[in-house]
Amino acid sequence: MIRKVGAWGKTFKTLVAIPARVKAASHIAVMREAHLMRREIVQGIGKGAPGGKKFTPLSPLTIATRRHRGFRGTKILQETGALKNSITVVSPRKGTAFVGVLRSATGKDGRPLINIAQIHEFGSKAIVIRKTPEMVAMLHVMFRKAGVPEKPGTGRSVIVIKIPPRPFLQPVFDKLAPGARGRVQQAMIAALRGVLS
Repeated sequence: MIRKVGAWGKTFKTLVAIPARVKAASHIAVMREAHLMRREIVQGIGKGAPGGKKFTPLSPLTIATRRHRGFRGTKILQETGALKNSITVVSPRKGTAFVGVLRSATGKDGRPLINIAQIHEFGSKAIVIRKTPEMVAMLHVMFRKAGVPEKPGTGRSVIVIKIPPRPFLQPVFDKLAPGARGRVQQAMIAALRGVLS
């Protein structure tokens, strides 16, 4: 005959609860990592160097355009702050997380921010605009008012606009990925402390 000694009822309840506790701890750990990633992205945009990789500087035309519209700042991806503020963390299901710009995010003008995010992350194709005499006059005024030397080639009959890549997501993922597994494991251990001891 086998006789049980000790708190078998409590032990059994603990063992039964372990899978749910592990799942909850996994979710906590993943969300902690996702929020770390979001914080690094937002701070990286603020410093102009996400993941330690500096943005390509703004062109003189961009600076002149900003000043013409009354915006004095020269920080990249921060003219309105909408893109930086749209970086979010969501959990589609337990144990998973999305970090980035949601397709539903829009700026004050109603434009989808995902399109702006994509252009800056990967750069844009060349956009060719044929100049009109009115446009040339406006460009001269803009450059003069902004105190920016006129860009070489302003005498051409077209303007070619190409936005260079200024990735703000991938460099952070690359920076944080090597230590992610260890941080998630440590966060899970901390969340399970006391359950498995």
